[in-house]
Amino acid sequence: MTTKETRERAVREAQTICDELVPGKVRVYDYYCDEANKWYLVGSYQSYMKLGEKQEVTAMVTDWREEMDSHFKMLPSGRAMYSLVGFFTEFFKQRSVWMNASYYWKKEACKNDIHPAIFKQWRDGYKRTSSDIISYLD
Repeated sequence: MTTKETRERAVREAQTICDELVPGKVRVYDYYCDEANKWYLVGSYQSYMKLGEKQEVTAMVTDWREEMDSHFKMLPSGRAMYSLVGFFTEFFKQRSVWMNASYYWKKEACKNDIHPAIFKQWRDGYKRTSSDIISYLD
């Protein structure tokens, strides 16, 4: 079981990394689930999805959760060594280009069913294609 001090440290470290990757776009906190009897590290962020009959792009708050206890290991010295923060923040690192993109690009990606993890490749391809067309017309 994780201690309060260790959990708070993990939250601080994860928040610092998220603020570097996607400034102001993720709120990191810990959460205890009574049903699972486990602590989770949670990152809340704004996402987009198509809803309703017209499949209109709609903003919503969603979160990424990682079980805290499964990532902690005790060293022989009695100190906790954990890979939780690195594992947790990798989710946001993979999606950082999408999360830092303008609303226009996020909306276009959503309309085209582009997953945030592959947004960079899609947008780079889209921009290259658009540039080629524009330069051809010049």
